[in-house]
Amino acid sequence: MDEIEQRLKDATSTCLDAHSAWHGEKKDGKKREALMDAIHELRKVAARLEIEIAISERDEMASKPIPIPAH
Repeated sequence: MDEIEQRLKDATSTCLDAHSAWHGEKKDGKKREALMDAIHELRKVAARLEIEIAISERDEMASKPIPIPAH
């Protein structure tokens, strides 16, 4: 399994668990902090995924020659 895919699954699962725990006790500071940490990890994974997409697009564009305009 791809590293990003595994991180995404883990972060999503952790975030869902933290949300369920926090939703039951919204005044609990530790559960709110755990949820914020889980959301932060999810953002980091999403950012890494966006970087991978950008690299893929860049590589795809590099393989296509730039058309020469007719003058």
